[in-house]
Amino acid sequence: MSIKRPDISKKFTTEEVHEFLLNHYGELSVDWVVHQWNWVNTNYKCFNDLIKYLISIYFVQKTLEYYFENGLTISYNKFYSELTIQIEKFNISSLSKEFNLPKETMRRKIQELEDQKVIIKKNRNIILDRNAYDFVKPIKQIKVTSNYLHKILKIMKKEGYIKSVISAEDITDIIKDNFSRCWLWFYQFQIPNTISWKDYFNDINEFYIMGTCWINQVYNTQNKLNLTDTTSKILDNVHAFVTQNSGTGLNAMSISEMTGLPRATVIRKNKNLIKKNLLHLDDNKHYVVPYSFAKATQPLVKDTKFKNKAVMIAKLLNLINI
Repeated sequence: MSIKRPDISKKFTTEEVHEFLLNHYGELSVDWVVHQWNWVNTNYKCFNDLIKYLISIYFVQKTLEYYFENGLTISYNKFYSELTIQIEKFNISSLSKEFNLPKETMRRKIQELEDQKVIIKKNRNIILDRNAYDFVKPIKQIKVTSNYLHKILKIMKKEGYIKSVISAEDITDIIKDNFSRCWLWFYQFQIPNTISWKDYFNDINEFYIMGTCWINQVYNTQNKLNLTDTTSKILDNVHAFVTQNSGTGLNAMSISEMTGLPRATVIRKNKNLIKKNLLHLDDNKHYVVPYSFAKATQPLVKDTKFKNKAVMIAKLLNLINI
């Protein structure tokens, strides 16, 4: 029986994907903002605590790494059919270093996860209990990620990179069939990316609020001027375009409703952001992200965030394409 071998000539390099993402930033920027805001928003709502969610999926990532290192590919259904997920042994010191948090904070978060029966200590082992699956299963995120990858493939076909495009539903099926690999790549990007933004703001909820104000401005720009007005613009111009045409910002109540953060917390965090010149009040006393912040973070986005993102996207595209 002959075995069909993959055509490695079709393989996308990380460098090619990085260049493609930057060159098509205008066409893909709205989709990526939606993708990332959904990631953070869904995560917060699991425990009303982003750090605890990241810790939980960090443990899942370690299990996925074990599968990958041993040449195992586990489907989504198989992975979540197990009664428990064995977690690699860890210590508070290494986990605190990974998340750049004080040991006392990390110890408290771990204890809260134990109290909620998300993680369970059994003898010397740590397990993620099936009761926690509803919190950590990426049901919605897989679909959002599939839609984003589908958008990339459509642009690639239009420009002659590939000959055909499969549906977002088929991409979802591929990810689920190869879940242990795909979601390892996903977590290897998302967890460090989110932690680095937490470090940039020195507060993960301030990052969440900024992202919420930004997605509002992106949507306002799209609705006001039509997405086609941004498709020819590269990263350096899109941020200016959005901040100049983004209309009314959000008030504290709207931010609270969108994020799930208490209104009092939103007001307190926004005061800090305004003091740091990372958030402004518009003429209607609504909160907006200023161009100065977008401009200041462009080198970080272009040189670090997009390079790390390209590693994940290239792996996923190659799996789909092959």
